[in-house]
Amino acid sequence: MNPLVSIIIPVYNVEEYLDECLNSVIKQTYSNIEIIIVDDGSTDRSKDIIKIYKKNDRRIKFFSINNSGQGKARNIGINNSLGEYIYFLDSDDFIESHTIDVLVKSIHTNHICVFNAISFMHESGKIVSSKYFEINNDDLISEIKKGNHIKYLAPCISPCLKLYSAEFIKKHTIYFPEGIFGEDVEFWLKCITNTNQINYIEYNGYHRRYRKNSTMTGGSIKNIKDRIYSMDRLLNITHHSNQLRRFILQYLLDIWGQAYKKKDQDLIKYAQSKFSEYDVDKLCKDKIFYIK
Repeated sequence: MNPLVSIIIPVYNVEEYLDECLNSVIKQTYSNIEIIIVDDGSTDRSKDIIKIYKKNDRRIKFFSINNSGQGKARNIGINNSLGEYIYFLDSDDFIESHTIDVLVKSIHTNHICVFNAISFMHESGKIVSSKYFEINNDDLISEIKKGNHIKYLAPCISPCLKLYSAEFIKKHTIYFPEGIFGEDVEFWLKCITNTNQINYIEYNGYHRRYRKNSTMTGGSIKNIKDRIYSMDRLLNITHHSNQLRRFILQYLLDIWGQAYKKKDQDLIKYAQSKFSEYDVDKLCKDKIFYIK
């Protein structure tokens, strides 16, 4: 019997892209799915579009909340999912018609199956990257054997390029932090610190759209501030691994650099106050790495 897959889609003001996204899900060759759509307080026609699709497809569950961010929307999806597997899809992107079928057949006994994406510019359709994650399964298997899978997988943050075991997610109570940007970082790091039962398939079944002012590419001051704000939570995960500690440090230093590039004095002061709470020795034993 084909296991049920819960596809969770947070939606916020994406009327221009929503048809393409939902059609790619409804037309999946793997039919045993439930489609959980959480509208995050859209002010455009997104809700009306969702209602039309829900009327025509019984597999759709529709929830509507006040604008709270993707973290809360995805968590609502997790808590209302009934599937054996969970899959996240961003509402301005779309997937190939065989994607869920390929993932279910590929995950085997693993907790997570990672796959890949094609990235393109919305305005021109130009391909930015034909392979979003630069990894392969042979290297992943080797790194797992050496105990280095956390270091190898940490940069592969996007939640949309994985199929997850629902039992694994719920057993370890892995949820997205709510109300902030960068929620996917903490979610993924908690995943890889709780399992090494992860595999990768060379399948570019996801189409990632780069567009101006999206939450991923907008680079807003709030986005950067939220990522700095998450510093305490991220550093609390580092006791699991020195590999993870190094990755988080580099991630935070990159965010610091972005804060200064914005030339916003309030943001710079906030960054200084947060980072001054930690000295070099507390953050990383390798001072050369810190300076780099």
